Amino acid sequence: MNAKIKIILMLVLLMPLVYLFSSGTFSYLSDVETSTGNTFTAGTWYVPTQADDLEVDTSSSCIGYFKHGLHLVKVNNTGSSDITIEKIRISWNPEEGNVTRALLCDWNLTTEVIVWKGKASSGTTLDITDCTVEPWENKLDTDIFGFLFDSNMENKNFTIEFIMGDGSSKAVTFAPE
Repeated sequence: MNAKIKIILMLVLLMPLVYLFSSGTFSYLSDVETSTGNTFTAGTWYVPTQADDLEVDTSSSCIGYFKHGLHLVKVNNTGSSDITIEKIRISWNPEEGNVTRALLCDWNLTTEVIVWKGKASSGTTLDITDCTVEPWENKLDTDIFGFLFDSNMENKNFTIEFIMGDGSSKAVTFAPE
């Protein structure tokens, strides 16, 4: 192939590249907007949790069942939607090697259900059978929890933490008189 044909062929091949690099994008339209009198505020958006609607009453709670049980821990739902209690953590002081044996629920004073059974020491999170606490207006009476232990729990102070289905929690204390 002679030199003239090579040069012409090279120019033909290079022309699209030269065109791409030499041409630009031009904007023939423009617009200006003005905004006045606007106010922006930052804040915190609070989403209610199930723990906000859980009311726990230990005013009637007592040590019973031959001093091996904590009884009458009452729970109420003050909201308008069901609350699901998925876990409970119970701690007592002094610990002295006592062990939780069972956790009972008495729903509406009609059905006693064992929601957890086993052995757990103070501060252990119990993964219970989910307990649904209905809103107060849908129930006849208070829901009640009871805890059974393997030894005397007289003169112990208790902390009970209810952990709900949405991850929120509510803790209460009970100190027998």
